[in-house]
Amino acid sequence: MNKRSKNVKYRRSIYREKRIKAILLIVAVSLVLLFALFMVIGTLLHKKTSEDSNRRPTPSGTEQSAANTLPAAQTVGAYALPMLKDGSSFSERLSAIGDSAGAVMIDLNDTDGTLNYISSLSGKLSFLSQASDAQSLSSVISRIDDRELYASALLYVPSFSEENDLLREVYLSAWCSVAVEAIRAGADDCLLFPRGATAEDVDRICDLALLVRATEEDAIVGCVIPEDVLSAENSEVLIAKLAKVFNFLTLDTTNYKDDVDIAAHVESRISQMQMQLIYYKMRVLLPFSDLAEDQQKYIDTAKRYNITSWQIKP
Repeated sequence: MNKRSKNVKYRRSIYREKRIKAILLIVAVSLVLLFALFMVIGTLLHKKTSEDSNRRPTPSGTEQSAANTLPAAQTVGAYALPMLKDGSSFSERLSAIGDSAGAVMIDLNDTDGTLNYISSLSGKLSFLSQASDAQSLSSVISRIDDRELYASALLYVPSFSEENDLLREVYLSAWCSVAVEAIRAGADDCLLFPRGATAEDVDRICDLALLVRATEEDAIVGCVIPEDVLSAENSEVLIAKLAKVFNFLTLDTTNYKDDVDIAAHVESRISQMQMQLIYYKMRVLLPFSDLAEDQQKYIDTAKRYNITSWQIKP
C-alpha cells in the first residue's frame, strides 16, 4: 500500500510540474503577443496622427495673426498738428506745440480721402487725389523729428461705403499702401479710421492691418472702433477680434452733435467704455479746440478716468 501511495504522489508531482510549465509558457506567449499588438497599434496611431497633422491647414489671415503676439503701441499724449490749415504755415503750427508735449498727430487725408501730402501713389491710382497745397510728407516728419516728437498719422479709410464690391477691395488695398507710405516716410504709427464701416465689416477691417504688415512687417497700426461695432449685440466679441490684429484700438469721442456740451460728451463716451479702455489699453481720440482751456478739459477728463494714452484729432 505504501509503495502504491508513493507512486501516486510521484505522478501527481510530475503532472503538477508539467501543468505549471504549460501555464508559464502560455503566459509568456501571451505577453509576447500583447507586446507585439501594442507595438502595431502604437505605430498605426502615430502614423494617423502624423497624417492628420499634415492635412490640418495652417491658420491664415486673422487667425494666424491672433496667434502672434503683436508689439504694444507706445503710450502717447499726442497734440493735433494739422498738415494743412488756412491762416497758418506748418512751421507755425509746429512751433505752437508746447515744449512739454511728447507726441503729435498729423492727418494724412481729409474725411473724403483727399491726401494732404504729395504721394507717389496719387499719380498711379486715379481715384487718389491730393490737395493743391499738399506738401512733402518726409519733410513734415523730418521737422517733427527735429523736435524729438513722436509722430502718429491719422488715415481716414472712406471706401467701406462703396457699393461695388470689386472696386471696394481695390480701394481698401490702396489705402493700406498709403498707410505703408506714411510709415516708410517716418511716421511712428498709423491710425486707421474706417469711415462708414459696420459690424459686418470687422473681418475686412482686420485684413487692413494684415495687408499693411504684409508689406511693412514692423508697422504699428491702430484702428478707430466703428460706431456700429460699439453698438452691436456681440460688441465684446468684435472688439476682441480687432484687438488681436491691431497694435492698438482707439475710442472716438469726436462724433458729437453741434448742440451738445463737448466736455460732457467726451466724459460720457469714456465712462461708458472705461473697462474696455483699460483692459485693451486703448487710446482715446479727443476733439480739437482752438481754446486752450477747453482743450485741457478734454485731456483732463481722459486722465480722470485713468486713460494714459490719448490723441487729439487734427
